[in-house]
Amino acid sequence: MVGRDEQLGGLRSALASAAGGVPVTVVLGGEAGVGKTRLVTEFAAEAERDGARVVVGQCVNLGGDGLAYAPITGALRELAAQLGTDALLSAAGPGRAALAGLLPELPHDGGQPAATSQGRVFEAVTGLLEQVAAERPLVLVLEDLHWADRATRQLLGFAVRALGSARVLVVGTYRSDELSRDHPLRRLLAELERVRTVHRIDVPRLTEREVAEQLTALAGQRPPADAVRRIHARSEGVPFFVEQLADLDDGTTLPESLRDLLLVRVEQLSEESQRLVRLLAVGNDRVEHDLLAAVAAVDPDALDRGMREAVSANVLRVDGDGYAFRHALVREAVHDDLLPGEHARLHALYAATLERRLASGAGPRRAVTAEAAHHWFCAHEHEKSFAASLRAAAEARSLAAYDEAQRNFERALELWDQVPEAAQEAGFDHVELLARTASAANNAGEVDRARALVDAALTEARAAGDAVEPGRVARLIGFRATLLSELGLPGATDEMRRALELIPDDPPTPRRARLLQKYVSRLMMDGRHAEAVALGREAAAVARAAGEPETEFRAYVVLGPSLVHAGQVDEGLEALRTAQRLAGDRPEWLVAFHINMSDSLHLLGRYAEAAEVAREGIDGARSVGLARTLGTMLTGNAAEPLLALGRWDKAERLIARGLELDPPGRHVWQLTGLRSWLALWRGDVEAASRSADEVRERLAGRAPGPQYSLPAARAAAEA
Repeated sequence: MVGRDEQLGGLRSALASAAGGVPVTVVLGGEAGVGKTRLVTEFAAEAERDGARVVVGQCVNLGGDGLAYAPITGALRELAAQLGTDALLSAAGPGRAALAGLLPELPHDGGQPAATSQGRVFEAVTGLLEQVAAERPLVLVLEDLHWADRATRQLLGFAVRALGSARVLVVGTYRSDELSRDHPLRRLLAELERVRTVHRIDVPRLTEREVAEQLTALAGQRPPADAVRRIHARSEGVPFFVEQLADLDDGTTLPESLRDLLLVRVEQLSEESQRLVRLLAVGNDRVEHDLLAAVAAVDPDALDRGMREAVSANVLRVDGDGYAFRHALVREAVHDDLLPGEHARLHALYAATLERRLASGAGPRRAVTAEAAHHWFCAHEHEKSFAASLRAAAEARSLAAYDEAQRNFERALELWDQVPEAAQEAGFDHVELLARTASAANNAGEVDRARALVDAALTEARAAGDAVEPGRVARLIGFRATLLSELGLPGATDEMRRALELIPDDPPTPRRARLLQKYVSRLMMDGRHAEAVALGREAAAVARAAGEPETEFRAYVVLGPSLVHAGQVDEGLEALRTAQRLAGDRPEWLVAFHINMSDSLHLLGRYAEAAEVAREGIDGARSVGLARTLGTMLTGNAAEPLLALGRWDKAERLIARGLELDPPGRHVWQLTGLRSWLALWRGDVEAASRSADEVRERLAGRAPGPQYSLPAARAAAEA
């Protein structure tokens, strides 16, 4: 390896910081073929020799956004192999249930692993990394982040901020030439640059002198100066191209195009070996030997012979129990060179083979289903792709991989009109598919897309008349109200009321109980406390009669602060204590109790109690994977009474920590507003004005309700 001393030094320095208890993230960027993987491989080997533990995860490209959590899952499997299953589960602690979704082969209590929230997955993975790194420094390498799915990007963004003092170094590589202006990784990189423990290292092209060094290392002797100049000019200093050209340069002719250069070695293989290389290119960046053997359907000796030839020619490399291309650029060139009919036929071969594996129970089900759906789609087998996409979406949703679920639901929507009897195949109608896609989009953070899908579902449902029952229409309207609220747009409360009007009062039903409770919650958010009190009691009674304990709990959680705001303090606090009793030992429910109890105590001027209740809630939110969402709301609820108590330094640390977690919009409004008040009370009017302006800009064009708009207005007026 030549020309990489500076970059290697940067990685060594980062590892030294991580080993000292300051977790560091390095993002390593460079164009395809410039030697990112080689650099990381050399560094990883050195880190292992120096006593660090190294695990590697590879992002998987499935013709769009990658397979959800693919690099994380790969790294965790490697970690399990190094530690042993029992040690891994012990290190995971309370997060083991969430990890079972990522690694279904781990022991768990009966059946399929239960569905879990995305936040819990994030907390479980981060907690595991912290525990493993307590023994010795841990280096987590995530390759090809330009192919990373949304869930992986979000987990990386969370972990960078949440690792605390863990002895962890995260190294992510990406192709800089793949990042178009709207590439989703660009946003993550911009966000990470604001974190002081994140460093970017660029891997440049080689100079002519460095190309000479590389050619000398390859040939064992220094090449002629004219060969160096020629190869440097043609390769433009990209090490992978230098290596390819080194074997081909005879002083007379060189391939005219990059594609020709990449295919030269492939075309020198036997026809038998070329067929296997083409088959591998269709599979993925890496294909297991057993899967390739099943798809190729050739004699084992012929398979070994053909693969050995390709490996010996440096077209392929052995990767664990499978094969991968020597470089992704070669795979892309081979794949692009396939004939149209060949392309469809080979994808269909993979899809059929993967579905046979599914039927036999071999391999991780979710990954196999998602790959099969992708291959059927590429093979233009619409009915099979439709069915597989729906299965893949359901499995991704159970893992809280909502972006992958959305992607597969969207594919099913695209295919709906091309599939005869689509509703019968799916088990539900087009309106329901739109609703499920909207739900996945909302959970994936695509709230505007979710709203568009719900609007389409409502239009279709209303056009169908009596064919769609009123209860389903009510559910869609209620969902639309929730989306309007999340977007900070007007009309959420009125929409929830319209949904409620479609559900009969009698008999009490779970659906009416849930909608009534959500309507009461909207009334409270709007400051309509008298109405919220009257309907809150009704919501609790309907929920109790309908056998809906969670809805009854949530009704009391909202009734309590509504009563306090209405001046009925004792009744309000008793309603909140009732909610606490109903929650029992359910941590997710208790988070909501802590939010509203701390807020009510603060309103009553019981600041020390409010801060303590909020602090307990923060710990509870972290334990169930909600640190970034409801946990940051509780952070604000803890910081506000601390400001009132004059404990400004502690409040400042809480606010800063909450903002570091990159919370959703409304929680940023709360924390930034508190930061404005803190600056104002310290006499820093300029900083207070900046924070107040930031809140005002974030709220522009939105209708967040008095809970957020009034504090923002007060802070702006004072600043």
